[in-house]
Amino acid sequence: MRRSLRWKFFVAPLLACLLQRGAPGQVPPTLGQIIDGIERTEKLFFESESFLIRYRRVKSEDVTPTRYSGAPLRAEWVLARRGDKWFTQRRFTHPTEDTKPGVHTPAEPAVVLTREGALLEWDQSARQASVDGLKQGGSLWINWHYTNNLSLSVFKYITQSTGANPVTIASDDLKRPFLPDFLRNNVARYRVKPEPEEIDGVRCWLVEWPDMDRFWVDPQHGFAIRRRAYCWGPGKPLHTGVLNRDYREAKPGLWLPYLQIVDRYADINAEDKAVWGKLACRTEMQLDSIEFDRLSDDFFAIRLPPGTIVFDVVRKLHYRVADPNGGDPFGEPVLEALQLQPARGRAMVTIAAILIPVGLIVLGYLLSRRHHVKRTSTP
Repeated sequence: MRRSLRWKFFVAPLLACLLQRGAPGQVPPTLGQIIDGIERTEKLFFESESFLIRYRRVKSEDVTPTRYSGAPLRAEWVLARRGDKWFTQRRFTHPTEDTKPGVHTPAEPAVVLTREGALLEWDQSARQASVDGLKQGGSLWINWHYTNNLSLSVFKYITQSTGANPVTIASDDLKRPFLPDFLRNNVARYRVKPEPEEIDGVRCWLVEWPDMDRFWVDPQHGFAIRRRAYCWGPGKPLHTGVLNRDYREAKPGLWLPYLQIVDRYADINAEDKAVWGKLACRTEMQLDSIEFDRLSDDFFAIRLPPGTIVFDVVRKLHYRVADPNGGDPFGEPVLEALQLQPARGRAMVTIAAILIPVGLIVLGYLLSRRHHVKRTSTP
């Protein structure tokens, strides 16, 4: 009897503890392994031949009343990429008529498209479009909520493939602590908690920079970031929290969530200090579909409907689409103009190189003549 009690109360728990510690997967991953795992996910996603994403904001609620942090409107997005061609489309799912001057939620979508060094921004509600060189990328940097909530940066891939650089764009999205780069650049500040934690019933490991960033990785599903909460800066109040749920394998080795719950906290640059660190609004994002390596170039062959006013910045003109079959905003004249821009720049430099010395010679001659006249007219 005493032996059985000793086994029950002392030996059995000790053995169970030892077995648990020796079980596979109980040893926390290293920061190097986590960086490599997130980098693999990033490459599987953005270095695909193409991708097409459809997602929606299905719910949005204010939690703490603030001056500027109101709940975002419900909308749906289409995001696509193939090579240097990028496409975003946003449409509000609950359009409204004007309730007061200047307030209107249109039903028609807004489209941004890059092709062959040019950028199209098409506002279908206003029946207007503009075509310009890529430069800083215009509205290309917005609408990437789904990938932002994965903690992955689409922006560096846009820059690499198009040359566009948002150097003067003050967007909060562009300043997020994207992974794996943010972790790699600050690896000395992070630590991995030695015991696993469960997120939605899945064993994860907490990676933490105290008072700055906390995220939970799932090594069994490609080091997916199942949850994250980060601050406005070290020692500052919370900025954003994301809970990624309903993971599915989108392609071999790439696990992606079909539900994202996003908590946005009070903006410390816009709100009173009394509400800093408080949850301002909560939104839910639903992924409807995602596919890789299936898009053809035909997807990016947009034609503007008749009557659309086009502001062609490349050729410095504007016109109204008259073709009943629609107009191609990336027609040959636009592409030719883009190709001519560097040549025109070189031509201006050449002309200046010739005219400036000639002008200086003429100016010197006129000044010498004036000096000579003064001398000859002096008594």
